[in-house]
Amino acid sequence: LSSAANDMPLQLQEILDDLRKGALRLQVHETSIDVAAERLGRRIFSGLVIAGLTLAGALLISRDRIALGVAALVVSLVWTLGHTSLVYWIGRRGRRALDR
Repeated sequence: LSSAANDMPLQLQEILDDLRKGALRLQVHETSIDVAAERLGRRIFSGLVIAGLTLAGALLISRDRIALGVAALVVSLVWTLGHTSLVYWIGRRGRRALDR
């Protein structure tokens, strides 16, 4: 312990010198950010697709293209239900893994 206590100020001095010179570089890689970013990207993409299909369906129905408008609204509803089910299933699976 006494040698560690004697060497500590010298090591701190070297670290501070490297920091002043800009030679000290810390690199951190967070793996959970990748998963969170992917999940967020999927949710944003699904939201944009659902919003686009809903608006397109409403516009088509207002322009007397009822069959095509209803088809767009049905696809929007199916996409919404599928995405919501997938998010719920992934969430349950993740919670079960944490419980183990």
